[in-house]
Amino acid sequence: MTLDTIYSEISAHFLEGLMIHNKLMETFYFLGCYGYGDFHKKQYIDESKNYAKLAKYFISRNEKLIHTNQVSDPYVDSYAKIYPFNYDQFSTEQIKSLIARSVDEWVKWETSTKYFLNDKISELIKMGENADAEFISIFLKDVDKELDKATKLRRMLINTDYDMTYIMENQKEE
Repeated sequence: MTLDTIYSEISAHFLEGLMIHNKLMETFYFLGCYGYGDFHKKQYIDESKNYAKLAKYFISRNEKLIHTNQVSDPYVDSYAKIYPFNYDQFSTEQIKSLIARSVDEWVKWETSTKYFLNDKISELIKMGENADAEFISIFLKDVDKELDKATKLRRMLINTDYDMTYIMENQKEE
């Protein structure tokens, strides 16, 4: 594997992450969970900055752009099937289910990102690209923190049986 390929794969993964946080933001806003939506808006902004840091680092060290293959939105088909376009069509149980699935998707994404970045760091070390591995490890630390938040939220929601009063009262809006 080449350095260009590794950065291309990381870049594509970051773009998918942006799409996921955007979709989670929209979903939570749609469900009336504005605090959760605001959190994903912040994550979207933070991950946009990380994407820019990745590009700047690679370009400044290699004097070329990262070639990123076309990235498709991983949720286009599944969200179109799950969500009616009118909020009035939902029952409380369906809203609870959608919150559960959204949080599960978030945990799943952050877990896969953690393993993905660990693999890329290992590849960089094997190639002798230790500075690059150290740079990418900064993103891994961010993912670890976010995964911790996601799993704690999921645990809290499970423990309260996705109680809507608890959910609505325990969100911090911007």
